[in-house]
Amino acid sequence: AQWEHAKEKLDGFSEQAMVKVYTSGSLLEDREIPVDFQQTVLEECHSLGKHLIVESRTEQLTEEKLAWARQHNPKFTVAIGLEAYDDEVLRFHVNKGFSVASWHRAVDNLRAAGLGVKTYLMFKPPFMSEGEALEQCVSWIASSAADSDEISVNPMNIQRGTIIDRLYRSGDYRPPWLWSLVELIER
Repeated sequence: AQWEHAKEKLDGFSEQAMVKVYTSGSLLEDREIPVDFQQTVLEECHSLGKHLIVESRTEQLTEEKLAWARQHNPKFTVAIGLEAYDDEVLRFHVNKGFSVASWHRAVDNLRAAGLGVKTYLMFKPPFMSEGEALEQCVSWIASSAADSDEISVNPMNIQRGTIIDRLYRSGDYRPPWLWSLVELIER
């Protein structure tokens, strides 16, 4: 029943063009993005009939901010980089800066505002074996699926100059194998 509800909700968007605004932060963060630009993006996408997807951190998804945003665009989706449905992993593996409870509060606010939820999960964060990463990600998908309209699983990658790059170069980290991703998809 949940899948059918989500499919019906997404079917309305499948035929219309989509605009994704990924700022590697939050479009709805007033200190990061000027409010007049936020308003322009929200209004223009709505007036052009484009479904808007924006990224946000949980702390920006307050009832007040979402009420303001809905005045300018009553129907859009917010993508949240949850990364892991596990507070220990969020704190010690990815240093995310928020908890699963914070994600749930943000999702509740999005649902109350009638907005869509896209959840990002990380596949094989640092300090995790291949097998553990596979088991954990399967579990995280199951745990977040009921509260998400869409889930995007992002395999960890190596970016030059990062801590992950240093771990990789020292032999202390390896990105996930393609076959692990195939197994994840099959499960």
